[in-house]
This record gives sequence, C-alpha cells and structure tokens, in this order.
Amino acid sequence: MTVTVVAVTQQFGAGWNEVPHGWKTLTLLRFEPEIPSLIRDLPEASSWYEQPISVYISDRDTWEARTANE
Repeated sequence: MTVTVVAVTQQFGAGWNEVPHGWKTLTLLRFEPEIPSLIRDLPEASSWYEQPISVYISDRDTWEARTANE
C-alpha cells in the first residue's frame, strides 16, 4: 500500500507544503492500489465543525513512538 499526500490546505484555499499539527486540516491523499476499507468506510462529516472521528496517518515508526507510553 502506498499513500501519497497530494495537497494540503487549512483556510482560504491556500496551499501548504506540510501537514501542520493541531489544526483542522484538509488533506488530499492518494491510496494505491486502492482506498483501504478503514478509510473508505469512515462517516462523511456534514460540516466543518462536525468531528465525530479523528484520523491519524503516519509511518510505523511514528505510530509506535506515539503509542509507546499509552
């Protein structure tokens, strides 16, 4: 599975070169060869302020470091 960050923005349609921490961020991801069911089956938010679920995407090393102390 390959995931590519295609585009990132937070406000006013301005593009970003990174995905900042701590902000509501819109990120366009390309999954190859297909979108995994874990992502495909997420509920669609009806507005900007609705946040029923947070999604974190990282490499394995980052995930293991983040969850090591939980």
